Amino acid sequence: MILDWHRNLSAGALDRDESPERVLVINSLGMSTSGSLVVHHNYCRALVLLRPKWRMIVLHRPDREDVPLPDLWPNLYHIRCPKDTIGLVGRRLWERRWLNRTCLSLGAHAYFAASGAYQPTVTIPQFVLVQDPSPYVFPPSSLIERVRAIALRRLWRQGVAKAACMGYASSYMRQLVIADAGRQEQFPHVIALNGVDESMLRTAGEPCPSFEDRQPVILSVSAYMPHKNFESIIRAFKMLHAESQFAHYRLRIVGRLAWEPYYRRIVQLIGDMGLESVVSAECDLANEDITSAYRTSRLFTLTSLCESFCIPAIESMAHGLPRVIGDCCALPEVVGEAGVLVPPESPQAIAEAWRTLMTDRQRYGQLQEQGRRRVGLFRWENTVKKWIDAIERIVPPAAR
Repeated sequence: MILDWHRNLSAGALDRDESPERVLVINSLGMSTSGSLVVHHNYCRALVLLRPKWRMIVLHRPDREDVPLPDLWPNLYHIRCPKDTIGLVGRRLWERRWLNRTCLSLGAHAYFAASGAYQPTVTIPQFVLVQDPSPYVFPPSSLIERVRAIALRRLWRQGVAKAACMGYASSYMRQLVIADAGRQEQFPHVIALNGVDESMLRTAGEPCPSFEDRQPVILSVSAYMPHKNFESIIRAFKMLHAESQFAHYRLRIVGRLAWEPYYRRIVQLIGDMGLESVVSAECDLANEDITSAYRTSRLFTLTSLCESFCIPAIESMAHGLPRVIGDCCALPEVVGEAGVLVPPESPQAIAEAWRTLMTDRQRYGQLQEQGRRRVGLFRWENTVKKWIDAIERIVPPAAR
């Protein structure tokens, strides 16, 4: 059920005969990247399945139609907010003026910030998920980015002090926020590690193709954004490809076209280095094609400079694909011992790690097995259950 905010801003617009135990408003107005979209989809799915007697109401922008289909879940509602919420400044002003009124009009018992910002004007208990390290990691590249970083850090500091519960996509993310807030500890909070689809968990239990059964392809999967640092793996591949025993290898970069100028920069770099025949930059592949790439490639690599988690690294584990991962941000925490960590901006170190894994069959097999065991730690239901426990502990059920 999708409601227009300006016509249906009232709990009467929803079916009150259901008498939900709790009404949870989920703010997805700040959802802007492919990663946040995946998290949002899976959070909604797990919430409605684990708590069918709750009512979930998602607030989303009018320009975002790529949200979960509400018809699949009778206890999930969407409210399309006004066009003012499309831009960053307009969204902040709208939230300050209307967000609390919206929550109260909808009879909400709790507010969940999927976009990761505490809202000072919201008077019901707030549960805030933080999953964007960029305001701490990168210097702002523009005035808008500077304003955004300052605003987010201030809201997170307020959340640490005032939110009913703060949640973080990794311990690394929590450490950044707590240090910025000037605190040693914080309660209550949850470390809400992201998960993988059930299909990936099933794949991890199936027979795994060996080194010899895979194609001589090095695979990298992520969105085309500057902090993904695809330049380093392209330069590393140039070094590796110059060696005769690896001259038949290919590099595939697969990702969503999140920022076209960066994609063009990567294509230009591939051409400048004379690698067009052996390196491909592929955009917006279908899910089945990405799955096929995981299943048939020989190695996975991601040397991002900014990650609060890394779902592709977990997906590579499920498919028995050994990983060479940048030693940066939350990546070591996510990968654990199931990957080889390298300085993300060192093509030499990346090429050396590839060379070692492709010549050491024992180490290759160890990383396959370690990854397939580790993937079982990352289940969306377990992640969302932490939030449910926090909400039920803090927010009493509605009177019948």
